Amino acid sequence: MLAKRVKDQQTYLADGGYGFLIGDGRLNYGRENIVATNYIAHVWRGIYVAPGLQHIVDPGYNRDRGPVLVPSFRLGVLKAIPRMPDESKTRLQL
Repeated sequence: MLAKRVKDQQTYLADGGYGFLIGDGRLNYGRENIVATNYIAHVWRGIYVAPGLQHIVDPGYNRDRGPVLVPSFRLGVLKAIPRMPDESKTRLQL
């Protein structure tokens, strides 16, 4: 049953129909390949930056598209965590 629904969807798209995610008809099917890389760098006291890059071949499983380079950038800010008091200084001397 599921295989028939998948085949029906493929036929619909091949006939020029529009898909929910892919969004274009008459697909020239191909395997989507993605290579992604990113780097996280500590900038200053709880501030981190993470640039990245994705290389996508045949995006949306369509050989008529791509390849595409998708850059990304993330910024992270961490709340400072208070330090625990030094145990040797807080111990009572008897």
